[in-house]
Amino acid sequence: MKGAEVKRMFAELLGKETGYCKGLGGSMHVADTENGADGVTGQHRFINRIGTIITYENADKKDAYKHLDDLRELITKKEFFKAQELLDTEFINNGGGFEGAYSGSYQTLGDMYLTFDTKRYSSFSRQLDIDNAVCSDKFVTNGTKVSREYFSTAVDNVIGIKITADKEKALNCSVKFEREDCSFIKYTQSGFVFEGNCDGIASHMAFAGELKIETDGTAKADRKSLKINDASEIIMYFTAATDYVLDKSKNFKGDKKPSEICRENLCAIEAKEYSEIKKAHIEDYKRMYDTCVLTLGEENTDIPLPKRLKAFKKNAKDLQLVALLFNFGRYLLISC
Repeated sequence: MKGAEVKRMFAELLGKETGYCKGLGGSMHVADTENGADGVTGQHRFINRIGTIITYENADKKDAYKHLDDLRELITKKEFFKAQELLDTEFINNGGGFEGAYSGSYQTLGDMYLTFDTKRYSSFSRQLDIDNAVCSDKFVTNGTKVSREYFSTAVDNVIGIKITADKEKALNCSVKFEREDCSFIKYTQSGFVFEGNCDGIASHMAFAGELKIETDGTAKADRKSLKINDASEIIMYFTAATDYVLDKSKNFKGDKKPSEICRENLCAIEAKEYSEIKKAHIEDYKRMYDTCVLTLGEENTDIPLPKRLKAFKKNAKDLQLVALLFNFGRYLLISC
């Protein structure tokens, strides 16, 4: 990472707010945006991730190195289930946490499901605009054209989702969030909130998330989900936070509740339009992405990518496909 400050890099690795990604990136997602340096790394399901969802209490295994040769041998023999068992018992957090899984490791924050009341659809297509870091898809159902758009912005710390139909009152869907160790999930007419601790243990890392919904339809909440009916447009903003701080005297737990951080994030965009948030996201992304350009020919957008990949195996003449792969890798490094 030429030109990056070593102190800010290590601050990021240690989870400090003075790091390049405000401590949210961890060891896999360090990025210096000022110098263009990238970090490593029917029903619609969103897998939500935030930099460091881990269990950390009694996580050290001082004698783990004694089992390293055994682990390597199991992997060499492709005995992966036995290797995973050895990892869980001898390397990770004194034998595993919540139901023996994921303890001491990165975890997904949870799953959010958008379920639409349509069983038949046609003309489905999906697009990833790597020049702007925006994903979208579209399809036709019951004679209605539906478009969906998604992006995750570091500027406002939210995931933005916009769903539109070309006919009035054509969108009907339910929204649901799932994570096993949430202490509670509450649905309202404007979204949902949730809180919890990793492994369901109060001394472990606390987390929280909040979803805000704007729609011209009607919204009704119950204990298990939020249902939206008769809408032509649905806009969603999702944000999340943890209480992790790099302070062993506090057991690595900050004084600020994750739920308070989530509320602040959503309050900060209260007066902003969706288009404004999206524009700021694209400008922030392109400050890094546009520092490099690789072109090896004309882009062939008329042929679907799976067919281009299949053809490339037989005859590697589609050099712009190589450039596309290169640029896709840069998109992942910037966005993760």
